[in-house]
Amino acid sequence: MSRAKPVRLLRHMLLSALLLAGVSSTASTHPGFGDDPQAGRFIDEMVQRHGFDRQWLTGLFAQAQRRDDIL
Repeated sequence: MSRAKPVRLLRHMLLSALLLAGVSSTASTHPGFGDDPQAGRFIDEMVQRHGFDRQWLTGLFAQAQRRDDIL
């Protein structure tokens, strides 16, 4: 199996997690998920299991916002 397939799968998993984090949030206007404990645990797992860069993931989650209009 080529390395591109696992990377693509991990990207899809990450995007799915971002969407799920938005759905599970109770606030309608969330400033981001950088301080969210669930996001922190997910980031820890992605770093440990799959070697993702912690700083990159933390920045990505900090920028993620809940969008009720697309949920």
